[in-house]
Formats: sequence, C-alpha cells, structure tokens
Amino acid sequence: MTVSEGTKVLVGTDPEKIFRATADVLAGKNKAGCLPRPWDGKAAERVLVILLKSLPEEEAALAISQ
Repeated sequence: MTVSEGTKVLVGTDPEKIFRATADVLAGKNKAGCLPRPWDGKAAERVLVILLKSLPEEEAALAISQ
C-alpha cells in the first residue's frame, strides 16, 4: 500500500537503480502520494487490541495494568 498509494518506491538491489532513485529524491523529484484510508495514526491501538484478544483474560489484564 505504501508503494501503490504512498511515496515509497521499490528499486530492488541494482546499484544503478538505487543511485538513480536516490538522486531523484535529492533533486526534489519525489513520487506524489496520497494518505491511504486506514492511515489514521491508530495502527498500534488496533494491533494491541488484536494481541490482547489472543491472550487469556488474566494475562491480558496483567498486560494492561503494566
């Protein structure tokens, strides 16, 4: 998603492509991107909820209290 909608560019391991992509960025030729829909700054909260749901209730309560 960060490649298709964001500003990331995959160049692989070819040194020529890496140098060209680096030169483009340094020259201000950045890829235009947009803010993907789920990028709301709450990913860590969603991950935490998923992880806590996977724990037994007692362990989840202990994890939250720390």
